[in-house]
Amino acid sequence: MAGIESARAAGLAVKINAVALKNMNEEEIPALMEWAHGKGMALTLIEVMPMGDIGEGRIDQYVPLSLFARALRQPLHADRPSTTTPVALPLCPRHETGGKLGFITPMTP
Repeated sequence: MAGIESARAAGLAVKINAVALKNMNEEEIPALMEWAHGKGMALTLIEVMPMGDIGEGRIDQYVPLSLFARALRQPLHADRPSTTTPVALPLCPRHETGGKLGFITPMTP
C-alpha cells in the first residue's frame, strides 16, 4: 500500500491488476473496484491462467470474468485488439465510479 501511495504521490499513473479467485476474493471485487477508482486508479481483473505444472486445485480457483462483466453490464471483449495477448483493451470507463475497468481473460471464450 505504501508503494502504491508513493507512486501516486510522485504523479505516476497507477493501474491495479487483480486475479479473481473462486471462493477466495470474488466477493471483494466490487469493493476493490470502488477503492481503486476512488483513488483514480484503473483496475484490470485477471482470470486464473493455466501455467503448466503448478499443482492441483489451480483450475478449481477459476472464476469466469464474464460473470463480473454481465453484472456490471459491460462487454467483456469490447474492442479486443487483434494480437496474441488475452487482454481486452482499452479499459472501459465506469460511469458509476469514474474509473476504468479492464479484463484479462485467457480462459473465457
